[in-house]
Amino acid sequence: MSEVKVNPGDSFELALKRFNRKVQQDGILSEA
Repeated sequence: MSEVKVNPGDSFELALKRFNRKVQQDGILSEA
């Protein structure tokens, strides 16, 4: 499972973008 560290100052949008990028790198949602 992908895990992304969210810093206290990060916005939700920034954390979500980072998570999506991590997931793509891991190839987990390659079909989505």
